[in-house]
Amino acid sequence: MYTQQGIVDVIDLGGAWPRWPAGALKVWQEAHARAAAVADPSCWAPAEGDPVLREQLARVTGARADQLVVTSGVRAAAPALVRGCSHVVVERPTFLGVPDTLAAHGVPVRFLPWDRVREVPGGAALWVTTPCRNPDGRQPDAAFLADLRAAVRRGVRVICNTAYTWYAGRVELPPGVIRVGTLHKIAGPGAGVGWVVREDPGSVGPHSAMPAPPAYWQRVWGYFLEAGGLALLRAPHEEIEAVRAAFLGRVGTADAGWGPHVLLRVPAAEEDAVSALAEVGVIVGPGSAFGAEAPSVRACLIGSTVESARLAGERIRAVFPDLPDTPPGPPAPDPGGVDM
Repeated sequence: MYTQQGIVDVIDLGGAWPRWPAGALKVWQEAHARAAAVADPSCWAPAEGDPVLREQLARVTGARADQLVVTSGVRAAAPALVRGCSHVVVERPTFLGVPDTLAAHGVPVRFLPWDRVREVPGGAALWVTTPCRNPDGRQPDAAFLADLRAAVRRGVRVICNTAYTWYAGRVELPPGVIRVGTLHKIAGPGAGVGWVVREDPGSVGPHSAMPAPPAYWQRVWGYFLEAGGLALLRAPHEEIEAVRAAFLGRVGTADAGWGPHVLLRVPAAEEDAVSALAEVGVIVGPGSAFGAEAPSVRACLIGSTVESARLAGERIRAVFPDLPDTPPGPPAPDPGGVDM
């Protein structure tokens, strides 16, 4: 728990991003060289995205290439996707970067938990995250998917953020749901590539308010994915569920979430809980940073090993020995749903 100098060995669960393994960096360099030979850096990208990248993203997402629009990321696409809607209802809890971006563009935003999305009226937009919702890893059950289907039928523009598909596999969403995705959650914030999948290619088109990366950058990513780069990026995270289980086993709580994020309810003010855990060498984030209503902390297990997750869990339990279980949820999915 402590080094020889008596200084705690810090375990950072505050929100690390994925780091690239050496094999992926080599493929990336080769993709750059290949793109440099054929792509003119001075050119615009096609309106819906580079054809090589779209074909590769189609393979990864299970969509058709003509259903895809390449963007710079989830937040970059969000304001354009809700144009014309009366307001946007965002799930609670959630990653607040998206609603903050929408609010900055003057879009009215309100929050509802998953069990109340049936209240969203026609003409509004609904923003949800699945699989592996951040901050709690919650997975959709049949009732929630039925609520999304009903929302589409009554004229709600339902948008699903699929950014964490890399950790759980694809979820079969109801017809009419617009999917947004990104490489950021498997390749880090420097990836600069996202996409929109629309069931009807004419329903959501490219828009000047939906920025996209330059043509050359898109081609590099297309060649990287074509050469098997995604599998190399995913490889370090193949044990994420073993890491999650090891962490929760030592904390002494149970939940039915999936993926790298865990939300723990704490019997103290969040600021005090975060500080108390930092004193024993565990960095976590406050649940309020994700709109969580009860006092809670979020642990991000990206980059953790089974051993470090166990140690972090033991330290948390030493500070808070009787943490309550998180609410029950649906069974965990088969993580094999993402094609390589």
